[in-house]
Amino acid sequence: MHHELRTVSRKTPGDGRLEISEAAVRVARALPAEFPLEVEGAAARARVTSMRCTCTKARAAGAHEHHFLESDALRALAPEHAVVVELRPEEGRAVVRRP
Repeated sequence: MHHELRTVSRKTPGDGRLEISEAAVRVARALPAEFPLEVEGAAARARVTSMRCTCTKARAAGAHEHHFLESDALRALAPEHAVVVELRPEEGRAVVRRP
């Protein structure tokens, strides 16, 4: 299992994407393309997506990617609040919950 503390972006309620780390993406590769996701106790489905970025960091250090859990269920998360992301490849699922 992999877990990490993340801050919900102000964009998450609009796009249903929660950014995750590169380490989380490596663990998520063991999950199916679409997998069960539990968000604050509610069952949903999710997938991992990536986006090539041109933000300030990219301009300074070259192109890079941002990685996300993507699910309509993530739209219910409150921006600027901390959540714990648990990737459980041994169970084939992920959990997003309050710390």
